Amino acid sequence: MVSTPNAPEGLFERIEKEPESTCLYKRLFLDYTYGLNRIYTQDEINAAKASPSFEREYSLKYLGLIGNVFHTKDIEAAIEKGSEYYTEKINTYTLKSMGLDPGFGSSNFGVCITELINGKVNVLHAEEYHRPDFSEMLRITISLMHKYGINFENRCHVFVDGANPEFIRALKDRIDEEINYDRLIEHLKSSYGKNFGLTSLIENMCVIPINFRNEHKTMLLHAKRILETGNGGLSIHPSFTKLIVALRTAVEKGDGSLDKDATSHNDVFDAFRLCLMRYK
Repeated sequence: MVSTPNAPEGLFERIEKEPESTCLYKRLFLDYTYGLNRIYTQDEINAAKASPSFEREYSLKYLGLIGNVFHTKDIEAAIEKGSEYYTEKINTYTLKSMGLDPGFGSSNFGVCITELINGKVNVLHAEEYHRPDFSEMLRITISLMHKYGINFENRCHVFVDGANPEFIRALKDRIDEEINYDRLIEHLKSSYGKNFGLTSLIENMCVIPINFRNEHKTMLLHAKRILETGNGGLSIHPSFTKLIVALRTAVEKGDGSLDKDATSHNDVFDAFRLCLMRYK
């Protein structure tokens, strides 16, 4: 079998990660350095490095195919700003938002946390948890909320895919919030009338369920607008490789929805889209 790396977690990467004691194959990894000054020159390699696909085509990186949602220059600008805004020290005064895309069993659990600082959205945490346990993910979520000061008093919120009511109720229970949130939402719709919307939920709860089926196209467009705002409205540290790969490989279908089969790390990307709902 011979291949250039494509999407993460595919057949070749799984074989690559197998222990030497159990793998059935002899594995050879041939990056561009094996052909340097043999099948191509240093000048040719320098020219190839200008392509966003260089790391995949020449350096054995599993990055997937280049997507059509975000422009490469906007992603690169976000990464360049990453080192400027990212710090281990947590700023307790910034507006923060958390996005959760719960998945259990064979699915990954996506988590993304951002803050609004100097008019830009700065990524603080972006991760996918493989084969997650319900209780463990609840513990991790609560721990991250405490770490970054995400609570109703700080006007910081958690946006969760509404297709996971069990996790939403468990999370609300842990922070002493009304677990019968459907009843509360109906009451808010009645109270706010035609003015009811996302702002109504933000004003009345910390953990906010989002109807992903209805909102996913709007969220994709919103993420695109933030990334393109001004000279770039997003800051992402280079260490958040899964989110960066997701941005690079995000593919939009003709109907405006995300092609999850073509998009690598789509769980952390969905969590990213959810947390951006806090910022207008």
